[in-house]
Amino acid sequence: MTEFRNGIEMDINRPEECLDKAKKIITDDRNKDYGNYTKNLKVISNFWKVFLGKDISPNEVALLMALLKIARISTGKFTPDSYIDACGYLSLAYALDKSKTKD
Repeated sequence: MTEFRNGIEMDINRPEECLDKAKKIITDDRNKDYGNYTKNLKVISNFWKVFLGKDISPNEVALLMALLKIARISTGKFTPDSYIDACGYLSLAYALDKSKTKD
């Protein structure tokens, strides 16, 4: 078992726990802290648009945040929350992208 954020433990021999933790974080913890992810990513995209001088979509924000987590994974020691956060950001990007298409 590896202990991380808020004393929650994760069994690293069960990869689905990473996804379970990501789901809890994006639907519960972060939602309580930062509000609806769509609105939050839109606010971030607006700030980045001003700073960068070019349009950045909320979907791109989520993908860039996942890449930030992947960069941290590639340069540091094993930290479960980086993997969990990357999964969370990718799932948000998925949801935003999927909402643009009608099946």
